[in-house]
Amino acid sequence: MPVNDNNSASVGVNHWSLLIFSRHDDTWYHVDSNHGSNRKHARHLASKVNMYLNGNKQPNLTEIKFCQQNNSYDCGAYTMLYAQMAARRAIEGNSLDNLKVEVSEPNKLRDTIFNLILLESN
Repeated sequence: MPVNDNNSASVGVNHWSLLIFSRHDDTWYHVDSNHGSNRKHARHLASKVNMYLNGNKQPNLTEIKFCQQNNSYDCGAYTMLYAQMAARRAIEGNSLDNLKVEVSEPNKLRDTIFNLILLESN
């Protein structure tokens, strides 16, 4: 699940990260490209959803620290790339360790999305 730290009902986005639940080990994994700045929001979301999965049991939340963004605007691209990698790993039955994003990948993804928007608008 994507996690956002915007607490207001107004439009505006600050930071995106990714929250993954593994039923296999009953653990929530939080992947954040900005040094865990969404930790509080991820824990809150995991607690809310965990009520439906495990009753009142506190969720086990593990921070996964991998590639960090080097700017203030690529968190959404990193979140999408991490989600894609995690889904691929889940399908293959592999663990979530070593989710590595090359520095050029967020730029490529933003370019792809931009070109799709241009194509759709034409």
